[in-house]
Amino acid sequence: MKHFPLLEGVSDAIGFVGGSLIGFWIGQLLGFDFFSTVSNCD
Repeated sequence: MKHFPLLEGVSDAIGFVGGSLIGFWIGQLLGFDFFSTVSNCD
């Protein structure tokens, strides 16, 4: 079996981005706003 480092790197990158997006969307569905600013620092 041959090793293709570029193919392995691309598949790792796709998995990382896909997992990040799925986690973000699940957070959005649960009501989390990851980009909101915290303004309770009085």
